[in-house]
Amino acid sequence: MQEVCDTVKTLVDNYNSVLKSLKKSPSTLNNFYCSQLKSAASNNSTALKNVGVTIAKDGSISVDEDKLKNADISTIKKAFGAGSDFSEKVSFVAEHIGANAQAGADSLSSQYSASGLLSSSDTASRYDSKG
Repeated sequence: MQEVCDTVKTLVDNYNSVLKSLKKSPSTLNNFYCSQLKSAASNNSTALKNVGVTIAKDGSISVDEDKLKNADISTIKKAFGAGSDFSEKVSFVAEHIGANAQAGADSLSSQYSASGLLSSSDTASRYDSKG
């Protein structure tokens, strides 16, 4: 049971970390992801509450470890199992956050040549030797 508790605590920590990061760099897309994470938690508040996970007003979640340890395995599976709505939604949002971050990194790195020079013709024409 300790392994399950540790996994849930890690999930809670990661969820809160991602939520905090999304709030720090507000954009339309990050606001959307933040809203989706909060929605995943609030839509599953009863199942989460049954295993000791509570939702704060800012959307962050916390876990009562004693209540989690005393929850039966079927209740834990309902909240966090492979088919749980919360797990599926959080996983879906996480995959999209990662894919968009990768796309952004790829987009930035494609603007430079192998030698590290800016290769965008648009940018190069704006910053030529004539100023």
